[in-house]
Amino acid sequence: MTTPEFQNLASDLSNWEFDSVLTDGQVVHIRPIRPEDGDELLRFHRNLSMQTVSLRFFSPKKDLTPKEIHRFTNVDYEERMALAGFLDSELVGVARYDRIGGTRLAETAYVIADDIQGRGLGTLLLEHLAAFARELGIEKFIAETLPQNKKMLDVFRAAGFKAQMALEDGVIKVEFPLEPTEASKRAMEQREQVAEAASMAHLMEPATVAIIGAGRNPSGVGHTILRNILDGDFAGTIFPIHKSAASICGIHAYKCFDDLPEDVDLVIIVTPAIEVPKVLEDAARRGAHVALVISAGFAETGGEGEIGEAHLLQVARANGLRLVGPNCLG
Repeated sequence: MTTPEFQNLASDLSNWEFDSVLTDGQVVHIRPIRPEDGDELLRFHRNLSMQTVSLRFFSPKKDLTPKEIHRFTNVDYEERMALAGFLDSELVGVARYDRIGGTRLAETAYVIADDIQGRGLGTLLLEHLAAFARELGIEKFIAETLPQNKKMLDVFRAAGFKAQMALEDGVIKVEFPLEPTEASKRAMEQREQVAEAASMAHLMEPATVAIIGAGRNPSGVGHTILRNILDGDFAGTIFPIHKSAASICGIHAYKCFDDLPEDVDLVIIVTPAIEVPKVLEDAARRGAHVALVISAGFAETGGEGEIGEAHLLQVARANGLRLVGPNCLG
């Protein structure tokens, strides 16, 4: 998993753009919010349940005004900062802070898409937002939340910070110093272990595998891989994908990912290099978590191949895929 080195990096925003893994193994892309994220932020807000909106804003808020969108997406990355999480290029969570009048305190808040809640994104965003704030001299976060917002309180606890909570006028006020504690370090390590294990399970123990590029030629690489999977008594479901073959190795073949009867965990790719980016996009659309790219013709060839491999990684990240390869035969 790629993570930033938290040492005097707040001045270089590129150090705060990285991929991480949720507790279910799915890859999430995290980066500082940008002014051009306005449309995506509005879509994100409109897709939130009224309950989630009410817990975040303390009242039902059906829409964001243009002024609010501008404020939320235009931050100075010092006094005001926001980290955004993306799955398949869609915004699924935001955590932000606003420094209080030149002090070493900052107010923090976050909101996570309903279908992503409980998968570790809130904790992940909070950990890195706190690290960013520490680099700029902020020593403590404060937050206000409703007593029924159990999920938000759970995130503060799960992060391992020494949070102090007090109920005042029907609102829970939370304060916690940003200095890492033994508990916060353990919490981060445990979350990473769970996330990595879940992510690797899609590679090592997939329930469904699609293989694209396996033909009927017994000496072909794709055909050999498929035969080896079958000979290894794989207990899951295998979907060969071939444009013209009705079956391969006695297994019904499908013309494309859209024809598959169910989503896949792992996709094995043995196509020409130029086709691989499109295959990744199609596989992600069918729920693939991991892509194993056997295809050659990338960085090992130098020049254009290196550019192609960099683009491949971009496509994988944009679509929330873990990538093994390319050119990983043997």
